[in-house]
Amino acid sequence: METGARGSGARHGGARGARLGDAPRARYGGSEGIFGGWFRDVREGRPIGVPGDGHQRWNLVHRDDVAEGYRLALEHGRGGQRYLLVDESRFTALELAEAAARASGGEVRLLTREQTLERHGKSGLAMMMDQRMTSARARRELGWVPMHSSFVAEAAELYREWATGKTVLA
Repeated sequence: METGARGSGARHGGARGARLGDAPRARYGGSEGIFGGWFRDVREGRPIGVPGDGHQRWNLVHRDDVAEGYRLALEHGRGGQRYLLVDESRFTALELAEAAARASGGEVRLLTREQTLERHGKSGLAMMMDQRMTSARARRELGWVPMHSSFVAEAAELYREWATGKTVLA
């Protein structure tokens, strides 16, 4: 899938009217989101909870790469066009959690469907889905290239950033 979900995504680009799709994806970097939650769980003595069997793949993107995508959409986006921003890494949720656990000194635990829904509400359904999307249009039309390759490759630095509240990645 190359574009964001219909009817979603904020309008950007002034007269251009380009949109950055708000398709299911997880941002990493900073203290928020699922990865910030995983690091917080470890700090509070809880295992990292992985929705479902952990074999599903999620669409990810670093927050700095999203910011660059917004800039490029404002400057170069075509009116009415939607652009999806993902780093195109293909790690499973379990592999992501294991990287977070290595970085933070935590443990990983698989969550049943019921536990996932209790913890995350209806968004837990999306977290149990295998999601594979591409940023081909954003790369081709905007020249967008993510600076960050994957959460797994940067997990230790991302944990340090989360723990200190200071950006450690350039």
